[in-house]
Amino acid sequence: MRTIDLIIPTNWIDLSNKQLLFIAKLFVSDFAKYRMQFLTHVFIFFSGARVIGDPHLSFYLVKFKKQKLVELPVSMVASMANKLDWILSDVTELKPLKRIFFALPVNYRMYNTLFEQFLTAENYYIAFSETKEIKYLNMLVASLYSLPFQRFNSKKIVKRSKWFSLVSLSVKYTVFLWYTGFRTYISNECPDLFSVAPKTKKKSKLVIKTHIMSFVRGLTEGDVTKTNAVYKSDTWAALYELNEKAKEGTKKKQ
Repeated sequence: MRTIDLIIPTNWIDLSNKQLLFIAKLFVSDFAKYRMQFLTHVFIFFSGARVIGDPHLSFYLVKFKKQKLVELPVSMVASMANKLDWILSDVTELKPLKRIFFALPVNYRMYNTLFEQFLTAENYYIAFSETKEIKYLNMLVASLYSLPFQRFNSKKIVKRSKWFSLVSLSVKYTVFLWYTGFRTYISNECPDLFSVAPKTKKKSKLVIKTHIMSFVRGLTEGDVTKTNAVYKSDTWAALYELNEKAKEGTKKKQ
């Protein structure tokens, strides 16, 4: 009997860039609605195996690097694939692609970034989530990726997003997945934060703007002269402060 050792990721943060990109390709091809096929494709890719011919009714004929052909029982593949079900549940924090062409990402937890950059990314993330319009995904990518010498400038995002329109959809979707995981991390670190956001089943452009401005108002307390200082503050300093204010507001209501 031949023994094969496989190391399969168990959460999003363990994914390599190649693995993340492969998952993104499946998502944008709408493969996720076929749960078992999706997970099987992911498992086979993660294992490094190459399927030879069409799958048999009872086994897959595969070839691993430096190994002879191996028959993998369908039941075993299904069992291993089911262990990857976390991919189709909540997206948790993950590492973004190291570069998109020559553009580099901000820190995966947005450490040492301006609060304005977080607000800009949040705005386009919500816009793409609600509308599925690719122009908003391009703007999200432009908000989080830049050339090494470029400083963040919210006024140039729309112009820079046109450059990212040349990038494949699957590559751009990795950024959407990354930011989704980042928001999960924020909700864990700042559990009271999103309670300040307006709750509605359908977000119009007006509601999205209200959601973003609620963050700003929470820090300026209505003093517009502080707005620019808030935009230039550190992302996490602002988020932690907002979380404390939200927590205090909840206590007062009790």
